[in-house]
Amino acid sequence: IPKDILDAKARGAKLVVIDPIFTVEAAKADQWIPIKPSGDTAFFAGMIHHIIEQHLYDKEFVENWIREGDLEKLKEWASDKTPDKMSDICDVPPETIKALAEECAKAPSVGVDSFKGVMLGNALDFSHAWCIFLSITGNVDNPGGQPLPDLVSLAPVEPEPAPPDL
Repeated sequence: IPKDILDAKARGAKLVVIDPIFTVEAAKADQWIPIKPSGDTAFFAGMIHHIIEQHLYDKEFVENWIREGDLEKLKEWASDKTPDKMSDICDVPPETIKALAEECAKAPSVGVDSFKGVMLGNALDFSHAWCIFLSITGNVDNPGGQPLPDLVSLAPVEPEPAPPDL
């Protein structure tokens, strides 16, 4: 486990590990949620559904950062992804999905670290669910939440190409 995660735990952060295998990280976690391999997308979809249905999403963040009409589209997408249905796919009890969704929605910040999740065959779907979850909980680039990568400017191209003649 990276030292910064252990330091955060020492300051009161909670570490939840969602992994089929009881790893070293799981042993140091406050909660280990064993999940069916490749069940990550279903798990997050169930949390998204619950957060939306219970109106637990970060209304200020959604209002200021989500395009108009997209929340309605998300509600339609998530409508059949109930924790009960997603439980059948990810093999995690629906009560666990709901409880973690509520805890994340109420937390001042949440970060998701998924090195394994993005390497799976359903990486695109999982990354989509991961980003939706972070967005509706207001955890995109907030202090203690999911950081955006530092962008390094590219070296200038010489000679600078002429713009297109529009």
